[in-house]
Formats: sequence, structure tokens, C-alpha cells
Amino acid sequence: MRKIGQVTRKTEAENFEALALAKGIRITFREGSDPAAREVWVQDDSKVAEAKDLLQRFLSGEKVDGLDEAMRRGAALKKQKEALDAQYKRRIQLARKRARAANGTGQVATVIIGISAVIGVLSGLGSNIGRIAFLLLSEQPVQFHLPEIMAGQVWRLITPAFLHFGILHLLFNLYMFYWLGRLVEVRKGARFFLLFFLTAAVASNLAQYGWYLWKQPMAPPLFGGLSGVLYALLGYVWIKGRIDPGDRIGIDRANLLFLLAWLVLGFTGAAGPIANFAHLGGLVWGMIYAPLDVAWFEISKRR
Repeated sequence: MRKIGQVTRKTEAENFEALALAKGIRITFREGSDPAAREVWVQDDSKVAEAKDLLQRFLSGEKVDGLDEAMRRGAALKKQKEALDAQYKRRIQLARKRARAANGTGQVATVIIGISAVIGVLSGLGSNIGRIAFLLLSEQPVQFHLPEIMAGQVWRLITPAFLHFGILHLLFNLYMFYWLGRLVEVRKGARFFLLFFLTAAVASNLAQYGWYLWKQPMAPPLFGGLSGVLYALLGYVWIKGRIDPGDRIGIDRANLLFLLAWLVLGFTGAAGPIANFAHLGGLVWGMIYAPLDVAWFEISKRR
């Protein structure tokens, strides 16, 4: 970068910058020793001689061929450059924001695990449903219009995720949730993870309720567990790792195949009564969430 002279008025600086841009010369201005003047610096050393000659002719008032057209073209290029610079700054700010969000510690996942464990104790791991009946999606035989939800008890869309029936059911879900949940929360941040958990719980619970509506319309929808959210996390990290590996979220092949095999086994009935449609609904939701997350990031960069 070389200094080629100086200008003394703001309009001179703006006009010369536009002219230089039209000629393919990138310049920058710096404050000089004279407070009223601005030093002109050329970014590309190979353009120094051309830029110095152009500046001398410009300041002398000598007629420059095509000056008016060059000024108009240069002004347009300057606006385009300013727009690109502003977009670049927004991208940097967004990247920093995402980096700060990535400093999660897994606190949300830990709180969810704690709530599940407390509810497991209070309910006797499912043996005393009466204590936590208000957490079921519904206490009545399944109905299309979900009467308790329509009455304002919207927490029921989420709270079945905290219910577990048996010590193995609880421990397996909490272990897997700690592993997958913290993987996502630490990388994506607490707010992202909380929103993901809430939407995944609703999606998986409604999917299982839909199965009851289809197959057992006269039975109360007695189901629960974090496994629906677990499969949503599986779907998310699986697809996210494939379409956006730069975000460093993914799952190894062995664990992916194990969890998918467990999903299939559940549908065979060999593993006993399992909320299979909660698993399937969660998996599908997570697979949808991953490209939505990537698309939202791309949209955010362009705003």
C-alpha cells in the first residue's frame, strides 16, 4: 500500500474514490498531519503510477476522458462495495454470536435429566401414576380434539417426555440423553437446545398419541419417556453431520446403526411394549430440523 497524495474536501474524496473504482483502482483514506486533509493510499502497488497520474489530473481540474460516466459507474461500484462490506460485517457478527452460543455447558440437558429422575421417584417409576397423572398427555380415552389441551393444559404436550416406567427404562434414557443432549447443547447453545427439546417432545408425543387414536381409541394414552426426544436428537445429528459437517455435529456409524436397529426391533414387538411411534415421530422431526437449521443460518447471513 502506497501513499500518492491527499485531498482537502470530503466531496473531492468521494468523487475521486468513485473515479478510481471505475478505473479499477482500490484506494483508502487516512487522516494526515493536516486535520483538513485526507491522505490517499493505493492498495495495489502495481496501480501506484496510474493512480498518482489520475489524482494529479483530477486535482488540477484537467478534463479526464469519460469522467462523468466514470463517476456514475464508480458511484454504483462504491455502493455495491459498501453493501458487500456491510454483509460481511453481519456475517462476522453472526459467526461470533454462534461461537458464543456454542459455549454451552450442558446445563439444560442436566436439568431435564434431573426433572426426569425426580418424577421417576415420585411416580414409583410408573407404579403410582395417580401422583403424576396431570403430566400425561391425556387422562381420558383418546379423542381427536385433545380435551385437556383445549382446556388450556398445554404442558401435557411436553411432560410425557419426563415420565418413565421401570428402572431400566429410566437409566437407559437418561444415559443416552446425557450423551446426545450434551453433544448438541454444548455445540449449539442452551437456547437452541431448549427450543429443540420442546418441539421434539411435542412432535414425538403427538405421534404416539396419533397411534393410540388409530389403534386404541378407547384406551387412555399411557406412555412416556425421553426416548422420543432421543430419536429426534439422533435424526438431527445424523442429518446435520451429513449436510453441514463443518458444524462438528455428527454420530459414528456404530451408534447410529445400534439406535436404528433398536427402533426397528421395537416395531417387531420383541422388546415388549414400547412407544414406537414416539420414536419414529421424534426421528423424523430431528431429520427435518437439521436442514431447517442450516437454511435458517443461510438466511441469517444474507439479512
